[in-house]
Amino acid sequence: MSKIGACGDDCLFCLRYKATISNNKEELERVKKLWVALGWREPDFDVEKMKCSGCSKENINCGCPELRDCVFSKGLKNCGLCSSYPCELTKTVFEKAEKAFCSLKQVGTKEEMDSLVKAFRDKKKKLDKINIFQKILFSVAVAAIIFLFIFGRHFLVFK
Repeated sequence: MSKIGACGDDCLFCLRYKATISNNKEELERVKKLWVALGWREPDFDVEKMKCSGCSKENINCGCPELRDCVFSKGLKNCGLCSSYPCELTKTVFEKAEKAFCSLKQVGTKEEMDSLVKAFRDKKKKLDKINIFQKILFSVAVAAIIFLFIFGRHFLVFK
């Protein structure tokens, strides 16, 4: 099971998402310490700004607000569903994510590191799969419409 955000992150593996939805302030503090150790946040960063309940217009703590706003302005759930995918904005987000993981050092537990990788690392792969699946569904729908247009009338004539 997954909960893919606008940018391709899988919220169900995200430590801050899990801490937020369980309303666990101690866990959110632990996540903050981990992210500070990874260089993803400054030490004086307000832990309240770590809260994330997933992609929504109301989520002011989004790491990719421009991308999220673009997705929502088109009425989509994520970038993989966009006809312009991949665009320059997604490519920038993918590069940023890859750089973050190239310098990833073992600072947390193995479970924490595994969660970070599953949540954030393969966003491009996840969105690519969604985009390909969408194109296949569209192609099948078009083929079905063409089939019905061509042969549907034929079947109606013989009734």
